[in-house]
Parts: sequence; C-alpha cells; structure tokens
Amino acid sequence: MRGRRPPRTLRWLLARYLEERILRPATAEMYAKTVETWIRDTGKPFLKDVTRRRALQWRRQVLSRASPETWNKHRRQMRALLAFAIRQGYRRGRNPFDEVGPAPAPQRLPRTVDLDDLAAIVDHLESGRSRLRPAWLWAMIVRALYLTGVRRRQLVGLRWGDVSIDRGTWLMRAETSKTRREYLVPLAREVIEDLVELRRRTALKRGRPPFATEQVYNVCLFYPRYKGPELTEPQLTQTFARLSKETGIRISPHRLRHTAATQIVQIADLESARYLLGHSSLQTTMRYVHPSMSYLKTLVDEMPVTWTRRRPRPGHDSR
Repeated sequence: MRGRRPPRTLRWLLARYLEERILRPATAEMYAKTVETWIRDTGKPFLKDVTRRRALQWRRQVLSRASPETWNKHRRQMRALLAFAIRQGYRRGRNPFDEVGPAPAPQRLPRTVDLDDLAAIVDHLESGRSRLRPAWLWAMIVRALYLTGVRRRQLVGLRWGDVSIDRGTWLMRAETSKTRREYLVPLAREVIEDLVELRRRTALKRGRPPFATEQVYNVCLFYPRYKGPELTEPQLTQTFARLSKETGIRISPHRLRHTAATQIVQIADLESARYLLGHSSLQTTMRYVHPSMSYLKTLVDEMPVTWTRRRPRPGHDSR
C-alpha cells in the first residue's frame, strides 16, 4: 500500500511555477522573498494552509510595517502562485488572494533630480572632490543615465557590441529590457563623446580593443576594489547612495530615469516619448506629463474676477 503523499509546501509550489514560467532572475528572487515573508509571518509553509482569513491577517501585518506598494506586490505574486496551483490541480477551490484586495497606494509625483543639482553632481565628480573612484567614469555613467533615460539593468547589461558610435545608437536587447522588447536608443552628443573616450581608455587598459561581449561601463576594470569582473546592479545602486551622501543631493539611477522622462515629455510627442523611454503603453508615459508650474500660475492669474478689491489705508484696521 502506498504511503500518503506529504503536504505540498509553498516552496515546492514556487519551484514548479519557476519551471513553467520564464522569469528574470530578479523577478524570481522577488517571488521567493514573498513566499519566505509569508512563511515567516504566518508560520504556515504548506499550500493547504493558505486561506482567506490568514491572507487578511497577513495583509494587516505587512501594512503595519511596510508601504501599500509592498503589500500590493506581495499580493500580486501570491495571487499568481495560487492561480497556478489551482490550474495545475495542486489545490481546489477559490483563490484566497482574489478575495483579499490591494491597498490604496498614493499617487505621488515622479521623484526627480533638479537640473541644477544634476550639474553640481557632475561637477563634483569631475573636479576631483569626490572620493568615488574612478570619478571620471561615474560622471560618464550619470550623464548616460540622464541623457538616455535607460533603466539600471539596461546600463549594466550594455555590451560594446550593442554600441554604434558611427550611427550614434545603443541597441537595447530584449533580455535587458523590462518589456522584453528590443529597440534602439539615440545618443546625445555628450554620450557619444564619452563613449569614444571610454573605448580609448578601455583599449589601453586591456591592451587591445574591447570585445563585443564585454561590458561598456565596467567600473571594475578601472578600480579593482569593486568585487567581480563586471559592474553589477547592486554595486551601481550602492555607489549612487554614496554619491548622495557626499553631495547631500538625492540621486539614484531610477531618479535619473524619472528626470529624463519628465524632460522628454515636455519636448516630444507622446508616441516618441513612449519609444524613447521603452514603455509598452502610452498610459505609462502619461504618468510623467505634468504642466510647468509657471504656466499653471499664468492660467490662474488670468482667471476673470468681478469684484473690486478694497485695500486698507496704511495704519487702518480693516476688520
């Protein structure tokens, strides 16, 4: 007689889900963190123990210590896992996370870097005052992130074979693109000049021209205190945090992308802006459309009024 099958765990379910789905490593890691957060908070590692009541209790726990966006991310991922379990016959009944709603998340303005502050940061790097090394290369990275609007993953994933200095373009490969879409990014003159200089320095350092498969903005090549053969996304984020501390100006790859997006939508039609930013829909691009405050002030100053304002005489109490 066969023994009874042990209960299926959420970790087991996640392994089956990742076998079926082709996810980016970073996305798979987020799913794993969500599962581990559930297990830590509820003490329930088994699939059969995921109920609507426990999901509601978990929502209260998460929201007591984290933002609505964090809860909504956890909910989306648990909902996808439970839906997969039901489709595959690992579990019967309804999906508990269909019955536990998202938390209202505030719609904030994009976090950007003031353009004067951005100029101050580049000057800080190029003047020799920064403790970051090599400061000249970090200045190039700041310029590239702002003038292209690419994501952190795309800059780190850029290879010399993706760069056409003659045509002035970068190829954003599908595997580095959030939308899994391959597209070309036009380069500003300053970025092209930086790439010419960076290619020269890379060739001198390696004793040969860079191979097509080698990383473009490889800080590790010029400053071996960075661990590993190539610059990684966490290293990029950590260095920008150090740059923020040095300058007192909040800056990050994501803030530079938001800054680029906010500037692009001011001067381009929406379809061109959508393409340049690598968005899959105009709805995403529209989040960056904000009229200038000076223009809005002009509008409110021109509103018609029908009264005559009586101004009090000096020293006269008008109450």
